[in-house]
Amino acid sequence: MVRKLTFLLAAALGLAAIVASPTIIAYNNGVSVHDYEYDCGGSCHDTQSTCAITMAASNVTPAPSMSLTLWVNITGGEAHASPLGVMIVSATSTSNSLPSIDGWTIMADPSGSTAYNYYQITSYSDSASLMWQLTAPSTLGIHMLFAREMHGNGGIYATDYSAGLMFTVATPADGGDDGGDDGGTVTNLPTLVITSPSNAATIKGNMTINANVVSVDEIVSAALKIDGNLIGQKTAAPFTWVIDTRNMTDGGHVIVISVTDSTGDTVTKEVAVFVDNESDMMSMLEWLVTMGAGTVAIISVSGMLVVLALYIRKRVVSRRGK
Repeated sequence: MVRKLTFLLAAALGLAAIVASPTIIAYNNGVSVHDYEYDCGGSCHDTQSTCAITMAASNVTPAPSMSLTLWVNITGGEAHASPLGVMIVSATSTSNSLPSIDGWTIMADPSGSTAYNYYQITSYSDSASLMWQLTAPSTLGIHMLFAREMHGNGGIYATDYSAGLMFTVATPADGGDDGGDDGGTVTNLPTLVITSPSNAATIKGNMTINANVVSVDEIVSAALKIDGNLIGQKTAAPFTWVIDTRNMTDGGHVIVISVTDSTGDTVTKEVAVFVDNESDMMSMLEWLVTMGAGTVAIISVSGMLVVLALYIRKRVVSRRGK
């Protein structure tokens, strides 16, 4: 009888461990060497690293489809003798961030034999320099590339080079002005690039809006509008705004930034985004329901253990009484 009761107790403990297991599942183990969007391929590197990132290129004013070399340099940080991964992206958003979206072609990643935007080294020792060979976009104008470093397993450290590296794709004969015949007067229009969010990005929670502005003349105003409503104005860099999208309706929205310099020249850029906070809320509700069901099961198993313990005690006392 004692063996039978011991077996039942062990079975109950095993069931309790199985029921409780969803609460102790570890984060996933990061991503492999491949093409990945800015969100790390679904991994959760959400702790800010203290490492420093710099970017450099062999040519930041390439002609259309010209080949160039891009370096991403990492120094310091928490990683040591552990895997470290670096990705290059054309936008710091969880979708439409691959360099190919903006017209870049990766000819070779740091391995020299494959052509992925993400590359991982197996052991990091305080500094690393990774090199990509790329072909510039064929579309004239401003193009951006950003870098993201990740180390540790899922849920551990990451750092962005959020300033990005700006490239101006131009034909060799392009002098950089508006090209108009205005009697010899050259107008130096400001260069404006909305670096985040990217066009057609899906956003939830806080949305960071970044703009890079290059101008010969002083910038007197950078105005942000969302759906035609003025949100704010800045007169100096950084041209960054943080918007809580939970105060916005789910669906499509248009972000417009207009920059005016001291000569009166104005340049305007816009991107469209899709706000989706509802799906995040539904995921949270599903998690709460799952955890609630797990809690009820744990309480039920705990009750079984108490009943078994009382039964065993009663049997022991009964046997001693004999």
